[in-house]
Amino acid sequence: MAEQPVTGQPEPAEPDVEGKVVPFPSRDSAYEIELDDDGEDPAPVLTVPVPLPAIGGQRRPVIPPHLRTRDGIRKHAAAQAANVGHPLAFHAVRAPWYLAQSAVWAVVGAVRIADRQRRWWWMPEPGILVSLAIHANNPKEYRALVSHVRKVRGERALVIGGEALAILLLTVAMLTWSPWWEWAVLAAVAVPLLARAGRPAHMPIITPSMTTPRRRVISADKILTACYAARLGDPEKPGQRVTFGSQAERDGDGTRVVIDLPPGRTFADAMKARPAFASGLDVKLS
Repeated sequence: MAEQPVTGQPEPAEPDVEGKVVPFPSRDSAYEIELDDDGEDPAPVLTVPVPLPAIGGQRRPVIPPHLRTRDGIRKHAAAQAANVGHPLAFHAVRAPWYLAQSAVWAVVGAVRIADRQRRWWWMPEPGILVSLAIHANNPKEYRALVSHVRKVRGERALVIGGEALAILLLTVAMLTWSPWWEWAVLAAVAVPLLARAGRPAHMPIITPSMTTPRRRVISADKILTACYAARLGDPEKPGQRVTFGSQAERDGDGTRVVIDLPPGRTFADAMKARPAFASGLDVKLS
């Protein structure tokens, strides 16, 4: 059956069974129907307004919640006073010991600084080259090295002499004209610097008033590895796998978790495997 061209006009009518003429429906009849034929006003889909985020991000409160009441202000002030008061009291009790250590290490620091100055002036490094020149029977190289060492040592001796003269003049001037409080200021500046140069790196003079807690977080995989290392189960066999009977929870300073051993493992086996289990956790058996 051949297709008829679409012209947008209604197709010719054809008679029905009773001989009446019935026109064919138009191909564009769908566009002749009103879509919104109910006549009602459209209603919005969202009946509850959605709050939009603040421009620029979340706004912080002008006054923090814990400072909006008198009780909150009092508790915050007490906490801050405790945070400041404890270090002050801790170091005030130990201040004489700090002072004694500083005095001792300041003397050591002065000696070390003087020894560094001496080694810098003497310049011992070229001594190896001089010995090699003597061993190689090279008098020209030997004379050049000795001449260079003497020149450098002379220049550095002038620098050290200038430093010593400046310290001497400052000491004489302070002994002549300075009051006692200037000596106190000089000691407050010089003693800590000399003590810092004299003390070993692993021996701080001031002890921290607070300790940093160190806690290891042991994961579930680590516990299972320790169980299998202690031969309390076998991960390759479905019936010999170790499972957990509870979630991990705090227990004093540590963590507690229930472990379900596979069938055939007894409490005696677990107690016997404690050293191997502790080694698997990389902890000390206690």
